Amino acid sequence: MTSDKSYSVESRLNALWNHLGPVAAGGSNGQRQTFMTDTAQTISGTSQVTVGVNGGFPLQWAISRAGRYLLTAKIIYIPSGSVGSAILRIHGAGVTASNLRCDMVNWALQGVQQALISEVTTLDADLQSSTMTSGAVGTFYLDAGMSLSAGPGTLSVDARFSTGASNYVIQPYSQATLESAGQTS
Repeated sequence: MTSDKSYSVESRLNALWNHLGPVAAGGSNGQRQTFMTDTAQTISGTSQVTVGVNGGFPLQWAISRAGRYLLTAKIIYIPSGSVGSAILRIHGAGVTASNLRCDMVNWALQGVQQALISEVTTLDADLQSSTMTSGAVGTFYLDAGMSLSAGPGTLSVDARFSTGASNYVIQPYSQATLESAGQTS
């Protein structure tokens, strides 16, 4: 007769682990926290603002522990004019980053098989689209890895416009995930 005690303990441990769910960024346990914007946001100035700050789900995470982090994002936007560029930034307040590399792919026109590819290696560096076309759906994809200093502080995905002559609207289904690199379940 075999014992089912080890299976029972493993099952309860997995249920407990899954019940804990994602923890705040910096938990250093390999879990992640994802936010999806719920409201369209017009970006019209050259000063940066946190994506989603006008709704209930800003793309911003509290950083309480030093460690390695992975950030992925998909930001969808529609320009209202054909002048200037959309700009995103990874912004840190109260934290510093080292070993940062953020790769960006920008599809500026829906249906066009051409992408603008760029990378940055510091916080608050511009990830810039090509010149926008009015009404064309554009998408930013970000993929970053970094080491952050201990907080308390925040890490966010911010947006701004290259000129005050026009604007673009970030769509409400834009999203980003921050994961503390470490043990994964």
